[in-house]
Amino acid sequence: MTQIISFLLSVIFAVDMFFIGLFPEKQLIITQSETETEYYANGENDNLRFGVVGNGNLFEPDEEIKVVIECLNDSLDGTKAKISVRSNQTGFNKRGYVVFNSDLPYNTFSFSSDKNGIFTVSIKLSDATEYSFNIGVLLKNTQANDSFYYGIQPYVTRAYTWGKGFQLPNHTAEESVDRILDIAQYIGVNLVREDSVGWGAMQNEAYGDVDFSVQDLLIGKINERNMKYNWLLGFNAGKWSAADKYKENYDESIGWTYPPDEDIWSDFAGKVAEHYADNPDILWEIWNEPNFYFFAGTPEEYFSLLEKTAKIIKAENPSAYVYSGGLAVAEKESNLVFYQKSADLMNKNLLDNFGYHNHDGLDNYYDYMGKMLSLAKSAELANGGFNSESGVGGTDAATIACKALYTRSTGAKGFVSFAFRKTVTPENDINDFAFFNEHMQPTEAVITYATVIRFLGNADFVRNISNEKNLVIDEYTANGKKIEVYYSLGEKTKIAAPEGDYKTFDMYGNEIKAGGKMTVSNSPIYIVY
Repeated sequence: MTQIISFLLSVIFAVDMFFIGLFPEKQLIITQSETETEYYANGENDNLRFGVVGNGNLFEPDEEIKVVIECLNDSLDGTKAKISVRSNQTGFNKRGYVVFNSDLPYNTFSFSSDKNGIFTVSIKLSDATEYSFNIGVLLKNTQANDSFYYGIQPYVTRAYTWGKGFQLPNHTAEESVDRILDIAQYIGVNLVREDSVGWGAMQNEAYGDVDFSVQDLLIGKINERNMKYNWLLGFNAGKWSAADKYKENYDESIGWTYPPDEDIWSDFAGKVAEHYADNPDILWEIWNEPNFYFFAGTPEEYFSLLEKTAKIIKAENPSAYVYSGGLAVAEKESNLVFYQKSADLMNKNLLDNFGYHNHDGLDNYYDYMGKMLSLAKSAELANGGFNSESGVGGTDAATIACKALYTRSTGAKGFVSFAFRKTVTPENDINDFAFFNEHMQPTEAVITYATVIRFLGNADFVRNISNEKNLVIDEYTANGKKIEVYYSLGEKTKIAAPEGDYKTFDMYGNEIKAGGKMTVSNSPIYIVY
């Protein structure tokens, strides 16, 4: 059967080679050389290694993208392969053929695109074996300003504290962190949220010395790229740090969820706050989802912890930005007491905002956001919150863009997309939400999130023109230009196109033609006057 498949593919390859010869504009010109070529590897097996020349998988429009496919041994000598590059966003489609020769191991070709999109490079051998990897083309963004935080959650702390499963392949911990943060800077994000302070990695006994080495390094790397560090300050450090009432039945598997002994915690939090008192580029989020699995105590225990921690941080730095831990299932009525406590502490100038999370898809997002905001309003919270963890399984590109847009439209201070990249550890639950795979190959969501930042990262929010489930319209200004964003959190809606002189862009940032009518869907449209 294998021989039959190989024969049929050889015939198909031969016919296809003839036809693409008739259309040079659709053909990839592949050259073979013995000269060693350095490149960023996107995959490797016993016979092939492949990737792109440069520092990663993001390129600007019209920039030359040079692909390298390296033959590692003579087992593939004489094997024919079809190489193709396709992009659904741009319609790009080119292909070419090569016969592998280990004496000329470096097979290279170049292409470019004047449009933004994801470009999939496929390598199909005559035995039907196939490999592929993704490259992204998008403008390098100007970094977003602090009027709104466009954040990511890349788990760079874990690259140090949890080991190789959380580092990039063939990268050290520090190399992993640098590459991840450089990519974040390229996209234009201005905030990095980490999921744990790693208390247990910083202090191993009550009232002991605190080791700041890893956090100093991470904060330095983030701040030197002009990004803020969202420090999720929470989780106890082991049985020794737990409150007495939880020690008798202490379960190591969920030990980090137990409320800490407040005196021990206050000592630790005080040392941390004092150490970073002069750093204005840290946002302090107190615990994670305290109404859910991540906090095994009562609401009252969290409220006491929250108030004491906020007082400690504000005593060291009165201008520090402090907010309550993001609530899971934030629209539930049982969360009202959490909003009320946040309002109380904001009135006392101990908190600057309240945190919430929303991982819902667009089928529920509008309704659940409305319920959450209604609860917050009933608690007399004036601010629109901080959406410190918001993702969707499968990382749907349109959904991520709409959630970021609507979060800002409803008055929030920030949006953190969960999560930024897959880990090498395959069973990790963050992988279903990731923008990039473990080799930092981008998905469509990278392009759409970057497009939000491109148009709005340095724009001022003016007003919400329409706030209907099937038609949301927001107005911004940037550099003297008016920008309108159209999107739906429900069904498609047809409306008359606005009047005036403007350019229209799709959710990938590519200019599109505007007619007399406009279909508004969950794929945002940007109109720049």
